[in-house]
Amino acid sequence: MNLNDAAFVEVFSQFVKSCGRWRNYEPRALVGQWSDLVASCVRGFQGNAAEDYFNGLTARGDLEKVLNAEELAPFPQMNSVRRAVLAADEEFRAILIPDAFPKFPESEWWLRGVVRYAGPQLAEDLRRDYGIAIDVVR
Repeated sequence: MNLNDAAFVEVFSQFVKSCGRWRNYEPRALVGQWSDLVASCVRGFQGNAAEDYFNGLTARGDLEKVLNAEELAPFPQMNSVRRAVLAADEEFRAILIPDAFPKFPESEWWLRGVVRYAGPQLAEDLRRDYGIAIDVVR
């Protein structure tokens, strides 16, 4: 499927913007942000702080809205979006400590869990701010 189809990009982007996203709102950019975060986490997230990690998770929240959007359902490109998101989800779920943040709804599993390992900064922030111990990778 062509994620660059002008009509699809326009409707997708407008929908995502209406959800409050002000950048990475085109299909390739938003799916790419989620896939890139997952790849970074699989290697051991080396971002600057927990804020970077949690900010990255907003892409998955917006993708959840996209996946459930009635106005996007008619587009055949959504099959490619769904496959890419589900592939990244599978990788991400494999490295999560589930239910680390149980106050989030179960439907927001990416926010409920936390990565099992990360670079020293995220590991320290999680320990200090939330009392969550994860393995450190360098």
